[in-house]
Amino acid sequence: SASSSTDNAAAREATSDVRVQCNNNAEICATLTEARDSLLSCLSNANRTHYVVCIPNLSNAITILTEFKDVLKLMKEHKSQSPRMFSFPTLAEAEAFAHKHTANEVCQGTSGNSSYPQEKAEVEVSEGKQFPSLTTPQLNEFRIYLEKGNISAAKQCILTNPRYLVQSIDMPTIVKEGARYNALHASVIANQLESCRLVMETVSDVEYLTRAYNSRKRAERSSKRLTDLFLNTPDKVANKTPLHFASERGYLDIVAFLVSFKVCIRNFNRHIIETVTQ
Repeated sequence: SASSSTDNAAAREATSDVRVQCNNNAEICATLTEARDSLLSCLSNANRTHYVVCIPNLSNAITILTEFKDVLKLMKEHKSQSPRMFSFPTLAEAEAFAHKHTANEVCQGTSGNSSYPQEKAEVEVSEGKQFPSLTTPQLNEFRIYLEKGNISAAKQCILTNPRYLVQSIDMPTIVKEGARYNALHASVIANQLESCRLVMETVSDVEYLTRAYNSRKRAERSSKRLTDLFLNTPDKVANKTPLHFASERGYLDIVAFLVSFKVCIRNFNRHIIETVTQ
């Protein structure tokens, strides 16, 4: 669209004038410089993260979107149909997925040729029995462990019950209502690098998720999805991702850690260009 083109042009102009200042920390400076340089290529629609939303049953629709807020809106509108979302680093990969599959086979395993077996219902039933839902006080206690850097206590929680990090529908658990922070939001805002490492290493650990889902195939898919969601989901109040919070507060070690993940979106909006590279 014309508006999108104008925004991208302005972003490119702003990015070209950015100067990275890192207080003589060469390693962080190099990482942030790389992040800055990658912003221009990320601004291309073809190279942006693309989200594929699959709506089963009557709709049987697969929609490709680039804005995460649009993804959330669409999934909320069709919540009763149990939609699924997948992310891809390029438009070509998203389109290839959409052409190869239907929403029904992705969400329900209705196709014999589908790479998504009929495991969803069985897995979710077993999950509910094995790992009970958590109360608000339990989640608050877990969040405080992360915010204070009490890694041993936080690790004990997630080893006991994966629901501290992940909901049964492949979504990050909300550990603070209102702003709807997940565990990574809370860890970043509290400037706890080790808590950030614990969260991201856990949700990217296929072996850990296999225990949570009782299915290695689903764990492999969910690991990629959850890594993307933890890194790139904005909070409800300020519409900021963990990278926004870290960069605007000057938490350089955390910024370097977050951008080390290839799926971390560095151009969520124009504000990220102003903050990440300063």
